[in-house]
Parts: sequence; structure tokens; C-alpha cells
Amino acid sequence: MSEICKLGLSVSMQGGVPLERDFTVATFRLPPFAASDPASFGRSLVQAAADTAKRADIDLYVFPGLLGMSLCPGFDPAAPDVSELESGLREAYIAAGSYAASALGACVVPGSIYVRVGDDRLQEYAAVFDPQGNLIGEQRQTHANAPALAVSDELTTIAVDAGVKIGLLLGRDAWYPEAARILALSGADILVAPLAPPSPYPAEQAMWGMWQEVQQNQTYGVEAGLYGVLGGTQYAGRAGLFGPCEITMDEAGFLPRPGYFVGTGAHVARLPAEDLRTIRREYPLMRHLNPALYRKHFPMLYRRPR
Repeated sequence: MSEICKLGLSVSMQGGVPLERDFTVATFRLPPFAASDPASFGRSLVQAAADTAKRADIDLYVFPGLLGMSLCPGFDPAAPDVSELESGLREAYIAAGSYAASALGACVVPGSIYVRVGDDRLQEYAAVFDPQGNLIGEQRQTHANAPALAVSDELTTIAVDAGVKIGLLLGRDAWYPEAARILALSGADILVAPLAPPSPYPAEQAMWGMWQEVQQNQTYGVEAGLYGVLGGTQYAGRAGLFGPCEITMDEAGFLPRPGYFVGTGAHVARLPAEDLRTIRREYPLMRHLNPALYRKHFPMLYRRPR
């Protein structure tokens, strides 16, 4: 179900027919859950989606970054201590995500968590589940700005439906253009970012991330945002659904209407397949890129110590 490329090594031009059908996405702006076990966390995911679940056309639910750390009370993502990371966290997160996807009858990204790498480092991790609750894709962050955080050298496109591929951008990945570009060149139709930005997080900073990556790569985009206090840190995430400016209301680059969602709960929009095909056909941005240059230089950059 997934296609993995090494950073800077396995990029190709967008090929085939993009986004073969309209796709409806629900993204969320939520505080951490009071849920410390897989069953309660899974039920909290379903409850948060209860209103939108009444609509039969939701294809994908995207929950905020680090929401899965609700399973590890007391852990502070802003000052991570590996010794405080509970064993079995990934298994608990996967069990809850599987339950939520099967209960909602849709694909689900249940936010993200930290996983242990070695004895003293952490890495942000997210998974994707199909409507039957099967684990169909995983992604680890590829960029970080703290010594305690490890990074991966793989980006994965995940087929969430026939003719629909997504790519996950975790943490700082949403602000590194090469990550989104590699996923787009690898065939992603929708870039998905479950984020947990610390406060303050003004709209200007947000637009340097996912909004900008969507414009540069002619994809749709989804941002989910954590807000409130987790482990003593205040988070100020936003939620947004994005498309190329030329195919959105007022050419603002937002769906279904201009602007970020800063309420509590779900933000929903349909992503029209024909609109994306039209803009790629009329303005074939990817034809003007140089993947041969990326293959030559990116591997050298990413082999340097980071």
C-alpha cells in the first residue's frame, strides 16, 4: 500500500492520472485527550469525529500532531526525557488508531507520538489506518531542530484508496521544502501534516509551512493542529485544508473557504479531483523541475551528519 523513497535518491516525475476521484477530508483542531489507555484514546478519537461521522462521505480523518502523547500523561514534548516514555506506547497508539478507523469506517491518521530510537533519542512517528482498521502506512520525521530528536531518511507515499495517495509531513518536515517536493514527485496527491506547534503560532508562520508547500507542488494539503497544554507546554495549532490558489475561493489557497480554522473540533472539505487535474494540465509545474539535479546533490547533503 505504500511506496518508500530515500531522501534525495528515488524521486520521479508525477505520473499517471492524479487523484482519480473526489476525496473528502476532516481535519481537527483539538486539545490533548484525558485518555491514558488505548480503549479510552480510541473512543476519544471517535467521539471527536462524532458529528462528521454522521456524514457518509468522509474518506479521511486527520488528528493533531502529538495527540497520541495523551497516552503518556506527564511527558513533556518540549523537554523530552527518554526515560519517561512509557513502554508499549506505539502498540497502544496503533490499537487505538485501528479501533477508530474501523468504528468510523474511514481512513484515519490518529495524530502522532514519539517513539524511542536507541537509548537516548526520540523520533516523531505517525501511522495511517484503512476503513477496516488495518495499518496501511507509517512515517517518521525526517527533520528536527533538537539534539534529543532523531531523524529518518525515508519518506513514504501511502495509497489510502484506489487512485489516491497521501504523504505525511511530521513536525519540522512541514517547513522543509525538499520533504514535500519528494513526496509530490513520488506521486502524493495530498500532503498531510498532523502538527503540534508551540504558542505563539501566528498565521504568517503557518503559511510558511503547509500552505506554501501546496502552492509549490500542486497538491492538496491537510493540516491538523494541537492546542492547549501538554506536559507543561502551551500549543497553538491551527487546522487548514489547502489547494492550489487557482482552484480555490478568492484564489486564497484554502478550502472550503479562505482562512484557517481556529475553533474546536472538525474542519471538513471535499477535494475535487477534476480541479487538481485541470491545474496540473494547464500549468504543468512539475515539467519545469530538475529531478536529475536532486538525485545528484540531495544524497550528498543527507549523508552529512545531522
